[in-house]
Amino acid sequence: AAGPTRPAAPATAATTLVTIDGPWDVSFPPNLGAPPKVQLAKLESWTASSNDGVKYFSGTATYSKTLTAPPDWFSPDTGVFLDLGRVGDLAEVSVNGRVFETLWKPPYRVDVSGALRPGANQLEVKVTNEWTNRLLGDRPLPPEKKVLDRGAAQPGGFGGRGGTPALTEAGLMGPVTVVSRVLNRVADGRDGNIAGIPVNYTESRAGTYKLPDLLTLANGRPVRDAKTWNQKRRPELVRLLEENQFGRSPGRPADLSFEITEPGTPEFGGKAVRRQVTIRFTKDKGGPKMDLLLYLPAGAIKPVPVLLNASFTANNLTADDPGVKVGEIWNPQEKKRVPAIAGRRFGRLNVLPTLEKGFGIATVNYADIDPDALGAVAFGVRATYLKPGQTEPAADEWGAIAAWAWGLSRAVDYFETDKDVDAKRVAILGVSRLGKTVLWAGAHDPRIALVIASCSGEGGAALSRRNYGETVAHLVAPTRYPYQFAVNYQKWAGKMDSAPFDAHMLVALMAPRPLLLQTGETDYWSDPKGEFLAAAAATPAYRLLGQQGMETEQMPQPGQIVGHTLAYYMHAGGHGTVPSDWEVFLNFMQAHLSLQPVLP
Repeated sequence: AAGPTRPAAPATAATTLVTIDGPWDVSFPPNLGAPPKVQLAKLESWTASSNDGVKYFSGTATYSKTLTAPPDWFSPDTGVFLDLGRVGDLAEVSVNGRVFETLWKPPYRVDVSGALRPGANQLEVKVTNEWTNRLLGDRPLPPEKKVLDRGAAQPGGFGGRGGTPALTEAGLMGPVTVVSRVLNRVADGRDGNIAGIPVNYTESRAGTYKLPDLLTLANGRPVRDAKTWNQKRRPELVRLLEENQFGRSPGRPADLSFEITEPGTPEFGGKAVRRQVTIRFTKDKGGPKMDLLLYLPAGAIKPVPVLLNASFTANNLTADDPGVKVGEIWNPQEKKRVPAIAGRRFGRLNVLPTLEKGFGIATVNYADIDPDALGAVAFGVRATYLKPGQTEPAADEWGAIAAWAWGLSRAVDYFETDKDVDAKRVAILGVSRLGKTVLWAGAHDPRIALVIASCSGEGGAALSRRNYGETVAHLVAPTRYPYQFAVNYQKWAGKMDSAPFDAHMLVALMAPRPLLLQTGETDYWSDPKGEFLAAAAATPAYRLLGQQGMETEQMPQPGQIVGHTLAYYMHAGGHGTVPSDWEVFLNFMQAHLSLQPVLP
């Protein structure tokens, strides 16, 4: 279910945080008459300068300055903006290397939330003016001293009845200020009702809460070093989430086997090598199994990192490749798996862009592992682990999400046997309930090197203590998705304020490995702000282990990635992924997994 469509949040009055006075360092390009660098004690038009090279300059000059921002400028409920004041004629702002859109007209103001952060910040403002001033400066000069080509067109008024035109104000004239305003990145809207349970979409009613301390052991002692985290706190958190949310799952099955049904076939114009594998979970060939589709870059000179996609449908409906084996999909009406001759496509495997970056890409169908349906335990891998007399897992045993995550670990088991795959650099990607799945898989299986969780929402990366969008009560309502979790999870419906866990702990279990949380600006049901807040709350674990997390507690605007090893990205749009997300995913993988080139 999705939230209602509504307009963006309205702007509120701005509060000036600081006026950025001089000095400013200004650099000019060569061969345009100006000195290479000057320092301006105050901001004013270039035409006021006593240096003729600056006074008559036309072109693009770069202003730079270090700005120290105190922590109290930043909060999740505000946006920070850089206001340039007066500019002649256009400007491009860069904050800490992040370049923003060109400003062509007043107000010359840019939203720098997420780029500006507490501490020292490097500001750059590139200002470009028109050519009139330089032409005026050249007019009285002899030909050999003119800066511009002597044949350049003259501005209107030269030599005519209008006389000589006046110099035009140019450069950054300011005042340059940093301003803040209250800003909901996700707009409020009309409340809803799902499964007879109210749904809140008003931020001011999301409630106040106190999260369980991430770096305090169950016995009350603080976690101050990596050893204590790895040997004590991390195992505590895994057990906590097993017992209360996802359920305990078994390890690698003794009879696990891999049948390579297609060793390697050239595909996509010879750019890829296609490999297909059937992973059998038991020795019974009629028992539960999972088909894995793998594409490797042709001509790779060493084992490649691989992105494993958790898919909502069969492999042949995920890849645009007629050579892929026809898989099976779950038919809820017939309550059985049927050939995937026809079925919905949910998500598309972007093979070539991934291979071009030096990564392999693989996909598995989650329904091969366990059906995504109420009352379907008997038809999935969980049935093979039921004890005598059981028809359902025990209250603290695995739900479907834990089963799907278990299946992803079995794919990693296969990768460890494939000489063409670098099994120490396996990333996993999932959307929605499969976003929850990849988070739990990464938390539970430290072999997984990187996770990209798209719109995982409630039960995933969104804080459950927030009363916004979907809640635990909605998830475990009898007609919805109780089967996806351990039965014990149901006791926390409406009681998360007293729970010993929340989503920041799930996020922190990926530390120190790379994790990207991707959300959608209009995916209200999944609470994109709740995911950002969870990432901010998980950052202390990343710092403890020597990695960077959220650099700011200020939620970024859509289209801007924030963080580092733990990162957050919200696209302009709704639930799931959009085509532009794929480039963000691959760039994140390149930044964290591309240790050595794998292509010639």
